[in-house]
Amino acid sequence: MEIKEQIDVLKHLSSTHRAEFNGRRPYEWKVFFTTLTFFILCASLRFQEKVHLPSDGSWKRAVWAVFLCLGVVSAVYLLRIHLANHFNKCAAEAAETALVNCLNNEQLKPNLKLFEGHRAFCSWGGLFRIKQAGLWSWLWQAAILMTFAALSAFVLASNAPI
Repeated sequence: MEIKEQIDVLKHLSSTHRAEFNGRRPYEWKVFFTTLTFFILCASLRFQEKVHLPSDGSWKRAVWAVFLCLGVVSAVYLLRIHLANHFNKCAAEAAETALVNCLNNEQLKPNLKLFEGHRAFCSWGGLFRIKQAGLWSWLWQAAILMTFAALSAFVLASNAPI
């Protein structure tokens, strides 16, 4: 493969992965803020005088189960988005590094490893690696979602008059 073809392929790989990364980010924030809004709106129903909720124990358990399950499902979905974003970012950066090497008239390695960087985060232990930057934004999003899920469930399931 000639140098011109190599440059075109690497530019295409880089731009494709950057476009996927940038296209997925709005979904991340839509999921996060929609879930938070749902939790807040459900909790605000308790403060309206027109809403009367049952006070038996099974209702309380159901509220807690639904809200915590929704929080966990949303956090796992956000984790998958973060992992996919990290994969695209690593692949684009590897293609860009290879492109720079190609432009510096260096020989392109026959076994170019564009997709190796994402493997560091494929385990739960990889999320907390400080040296590799971890996925701290996901941890904060998951913590906020679970906090709002618990607070909303507590407000809805409480028997205290408001």
